[in-house]
Amino acid sequence: MIAKGAPAMKGGSAKLRYHARGNTTTLADQSLMFDLSNRHVSTTVASAAGPTTISYTRDVTNRIVARTVDAPGTEGDLTTRYAHTADADVSGLVVDAQSGAVKEYTVSLPGGAAVRFVIQGDRQEEWTYPNLQG
Repeated sequence: MIAKGAPAMKGGSAKLRYHARGNTTTLADQSLMFDLSNRHVSTTVASAAGPTTISYTRDVTNRIVARTVDAPGTEGDLTTRYAHTADADVSGLVVDAQSGAVKEYTVSLPGGAAVRFVIQGDRQEEWTYPNLQG
């Protein structure tokens, strides 16, 4: 991992910092970490209750396959796993990390539209459509 701590942005602001490779390492109350390939691997957010860290696990093709949240006052980490059903970067399935049960899935439709089905919760489906910007 590349350590943070490069000189502050011109003007002396301590709320926005970059390291030698140009990645943002501090943004307000967030500390961002990157690996040697410049991939964002975690963010730590400072708060009065203690830091919350969100970290990402990637597969060999650089897609995010897990997101783990370590927050103060919670028992254990909250991990969400993502499964990919095609070569695209968008995950097709969100899987419960403990049970392996599918929590939601996304279906791509012609014309760039997609629908996401949520197995649990109040929202059962969510549609997305491309606009002029894609």
